[in-house]
Amino acid sequence: MNPSNPKIQIHSSKRHLARELLFKNEFSYYLKLKELYPANEWDVVLNKIVDDFKKMKNKLPVYLSILKEENLTAELLTYCQSNIRSIIDLYPYIIKDYLEEVNELFIKYIEYSAEEATDRKKYRTVCSIIKTYKKACGTIHSHKLIGELSEKYKRRPAFIEELGKIR
Repeated sequence: MNPSNPKIQIHSSKRHLARELLFKNEFSYYLKLKELYPANEWDVVLNKIVDDFKKMKNKLPVYLSILKEENLTAELLTYCQSNIRSIIDLYPYIIKDYLEEVNELFIKYIEYSAEEATDRKKYRTVCSIIKTYKKACGTIHSHKLIGELSEKYKRRPAFIEELGKIR
Protein backbone atom coordinates (compact mmCIF):
# COMPACT_ATOMS: atom_id res chain seq x y z
CA MET A 1 0.00 0.00 0.00
CA ASN A 2 1.19 3.43 -0.86
CA PRO A 3 0.23 5.90 1.91
CA SER A 4 0.43 8.80 -0.51
CA ASN A 5 -2.26 7.24 -2.73
CA PRO A 6 -5.28 9.57 -2.39
CA LYS A 7 -7.81 6.76 -3.03
CA ILE A 8 -6.43 4.77 -0.10
CA GLN A 9 -6.48 7.85 2.14
CA ILE A 10 -10.11 8.62 1.25
CA HIS A 11 -11.09 4.98 1.84
CA SER A 12 -9.32 5.00 5.20
CA SER A 13 -10.94 8.24 6.30
CA LYS A 14 -14.40 6.95 5.27
CA ARG A 15 -13.80 3.87 7.43
CA HIS A 16 -12.64 6.03 10.32
CA LEU A 17 -15.64 8.36 10.07
CA ALA A 18 -18.13 5.48 9.76
CA ARG A 19 -16.60 3.80 12.81
CA GLU A 20 -16.70 7.05 14.78
CA LEU A 21 -20.39 7.57 13.95
CA LEU A 22 -21.15 3.95 14.76
CA PHE A 23 -19.78 4.50 18.26
CA LYS A 24 -22.07 7.51 18.56
CA ASN A 25 -24.98 5.05 18.33
CA GLU A 26 -25.69 5.43 14.60
CA PHE A 27 -26.47 1.92 13.34
CA SER A 28 -26.84 2.99 9.71
CA TYR A 29 -23.09 3.58 9.69
CA TYR A 30 -22.50 -0.01 10.68
CA LEU A 31 -23.82 -1.20 7.34
CA LYS A 32 -21.83 1.48 5.53
CA LEU A 33 -18.71 0.48 7.41
CA LYS A 34 -19.25 -3.15 6.49
CA GLU A 35 -19.46 -2.18 2.81
CA LEU A 36 -16.09 -0.44 3.05
CA TYR A 37 -14.29 -3.70 3.83
CA PRO A 38 -13.72 -6.73 1.63
CA ALA A 39 -15.51 -9.83 2.93
CA ASN A 40 -12.24 -11.56 3.79
CA GLU A 41 -11.27 -8.69 6.18
CA TRP A 42 -14.68 -8.18 7.78
CA ASP A 43 -14.51 -10.85 10.53
CA VAL A 44 -11.39 -9.27 12.04
CA VAL A 45 -12.99 -5.80 11.92
CA LEU A 46 -16.25 -7.11 13.39
CA ASN A 47 -14.42 -8.82 16.27
CA LYS A 48 -12.58 -5.57 17.03
CA ILE A 49 -15.85 -3.59 17.00
CA VAL A 50 -17.56 -6.10 19.32
CA ASP A 51 -14.54 -6.12 21.66
CA ASP A 52 -14.53 -2.33 21.80
CA PHE A 53 -18.24 -2.26 22.65
CA LYS A 54 -17.74 -4.94 25.33
CA LYS A 55 -15.18 -2.69 27.04
CA MET A 56 -17.74 0.11 27.35
CA LYS A 57 -19.42 0.34 30.74
CA ASN A 58 -22.78 1.39 29.30
CA LYS A 59 -23.54 -0.50 26.11
CA LEU A 60 -25.20 1.54 23.38
CA PRO A 61 -28.33 0.15 21.69
CA VAL A 62 -26.32 -0.06 18.48
CA TYR A 63 -24.23 -2.82 20.13
CA LEU A 64 -27.28 -5.08 20.39
CA SER A 65 -28.28 -4.19 16.83
CA ILE A 66 -24.87 -5.36 15.62
CA LEU A 67 -25.09 -8.61 17.60
CA LYS A 68 -28.54 -9.29 16.14
CA GLU A 69 -27.50 -8.31 12.61
CA GLU A 70 -24.49 -10.64 12.69
CA ASN A 71 -26.36 -13.40 14.56
CA LEU A 72 -23.80 -13.42 17.39
CA THR A 73 -25.96 -15.48 19.71
CA ALA A 74 -23.22 -16.27 22.24
CA GLU A 75 -22.56 -12.55 22.70
CA LEU A 76 -26.30 -11.88 23.04
CA LEU A 77 -26.58 -14.59 25.68
CA THR A 78 -23.66 -13.10 27.61
CA TYR A 79 -25.35 -9.70 27.43
CA CYS A 80 -28.62 -11.18 28.74
CA GLN A 81 -26.79 -12.88 31.59
CA SER A 82 -25.42 -9.57 32.81
CA ASN A 83 -28.59 -7.58 31.92
CA ILE A 84 -31.29 -10.03 32.91
CA ARG A 85 -34.23 -7.76 31.98
CA SER A 86 -33.06 -7.86 28.37
CA ILE A 87 -34.15 -11.51 28.07
CA ILE A 88 -37.69 -10.22 27.39
CA ASP A 89 -36.58 -8.56 24.13
CA LEU A 90 -33.64 -10.73 23.12
CA TYR A 91 -34.91 -14.28 23.66
CA PRO A 92 -36.13 -14.63 20.05
CA TYR A 93 -32.53 -14.19 18.84
CA ILE A 94 -30.95 -16.78 21.15
CA ILE A 95 -33.59 -19.36 22.04
CA LYS A 96 -32.80 -21.62 19.09
CA ASP A 97 -29.20 -22.05 20.23
CA TYR A 98 -29.67 -21.63 24.00
CA LEU A 99 -33.11 -22.91 25.04
CA GLU A 100 -31.97 -24.12 28.47
CA GLU A 101 -30.12 -20.88 29.24
CA VAL A 102 -33.09 -18.77 28.10
CA ASN A 103 -35.37 -20.83 30.34
CA GLU A 104 -33.04 -20.32 33.32
CA LEU A 105 -32.74 -16.57 32.68
CA PHE A 106 -36.51 -16.16 32.50
CA ILE A 107 -37.01 -18.08 35.75
CA LYS A 108 -34.32 -16.03 37.49
CA TYR A 109 -35.84 -12.77 36.21
CA ILE A 110 -39.40 -13.79 37.15
CA GLU A 111 -38.36 -14.96 40.62
CA TYR A 112 -36.48 -11.71 41.22
CA SER A 113 -39.44 -9.66 39.97
CA ALA A 114 -41.86 -11.63 42.17
CA GLU A 115 -39.70 -11.03 45.25
CA GLU A 116 -39.67 -7.28 44.54
CA ALA A 117 -43.42 -7.08 43.77
CA THR A 118 -45.47 -5.56 46.59
CA ASP A 119 -48.74 -4.46 45.00
CA ARG A 120 -51.23 -5.54 42.34
CA LYS A 121 -49.66 -3.37 39.64
CA LYS A 122 -46.28 -5.04 40.18
CA TYR A 123 -47.95 -8.48 40.32
CA ARG A 124 -49.45 -7.77 36.90
CA THR A 125 -45.99 -6.85 35.63
CA VAL A 126 -44.66 -10.19 36.89
CA CYS A 127 -47.56 -11.95 35.17
CA SER A 128 -46.79 -10.10 31.96
CA ILE A 129 -43.23 -11.43 32.12
CA ILE A 130 -44.62 -14.92 32.74
CA LYS A 131 -46.80 -14.61 29.62
CA THR A 132 -43.70 -13.78 27.58
CA TYR A 133 -41.93 -16.72 29.24
CA LYS A 134 -44.85 -18.98 28.29
CA LYS A 135 -44.59 -17.81 24.68
CA ALA A 136 -40.83 -18.39 24.69
CA CYS A 137 -40.47 -21.64 26.60
CA GLY A 138 -43.92 -23.21 26.49
CA THR A 139 -46.97 -23.84 28.62
CA ILE A 140 -45.47 -26.71 30.62
CA HIS A 141 -42.57 -24.61 31.90
CA SER A 142 -44.80 -21.62 32.67
CA HIS A 143 -47.40 -23.69 34.52
CA LYS A 144 -44.68 -25.34 36.59
CA LEU A 145 -43.31 -21.92 37.54
CA ILE A 146 -46.79 -20.54 38.26
CA GLY A 147 -47.37 -23.48 40.62
CA GLU A 148 -44.09 -22.82 42.41
CA LEU A 149 -44.83 -19.10 42.73
CA SER A 150 -48.38 -19.81 43.96
CA GLU A 151 -46.98 -22.04 46.68
CA LYS A 152 -44.18 -19.65 47.65
CA TYR A 153 -46.46 -16.59 47.76
CA LYS A 154 -49.66 -18.19 49.07
CA ARG A 155 -49.95 -15.36 51.61
CA ARG A 156 -50.28 -12.78 48.83
CA PRO A 157 -53.87 -13.30 47.66
CA ALA A 158 -53.75 -10.50 45.07
CA PHE A 159 -50.66 -12.11 43.50
CA ILE A 160 -52.30 -15.56 43.51
CA GLU A 161 -55.36 -14.02 41.85
CA GLU A 162 -53.22 -12.42 39.11
CA LEU A 163 -51.29 -15.68 38.58
CA GLY A 164 -54.62 -17.49 38.25
CA LYS A 165 -55.52 -15.33 35.28
CA ILE A 166 -52.59 -16.71 33.28
CA ARG A 167 -53.59 -20.37 33.32
